[in-house]
Amino acid sequence: DKKYSEIIRTSISCDRINRKKNQCGVCSNCVLRRQSLFVNQIKDLTIYQNNLPLNQIEGELINPLILQLGRIETILRTKDKWGAFCNQYYVLEDYKNDYCKTYGLASERFQNNTIELYERYIQEWKSIINF
Repeated sequence: DKKYSEIIRTSISCDRINRKKNQCGVCSNCVLRRQSLFVNQIKDLTIYQNNLPLNQIEGELINPLILQLGRIETILRTKDKWGAFCNQYYVLEDYKNDYCKTYGLASERFQNNTIELYERYIQEWKSIINF
């Protein structure tokens, strides 16, 4: 849809301080933006300073993301996924409790939805890069 393409093209997600006119295309925010558009099959008309394909970004630009993906993938292999997530991300249980209380969502549903979200996140990244 042209309306959304124009909104996406003119929005800014780049977190590079030295960004001049165009977004860098390789910082964490740009990579997440590009990945989300790619997996949702949305044409990205954004002009990036570095238009390197996502699967070719290397080194310090992508290593923190790969480490995070590895941690999440390890958690998803455990028997008690929710417990493992809470051990890694200690505020998650408090966030779940506040969210469920505020919106009346069952605790188990919140947990299952969160785990499914991370499973989908890992699969989306695996369609782009090897880690």
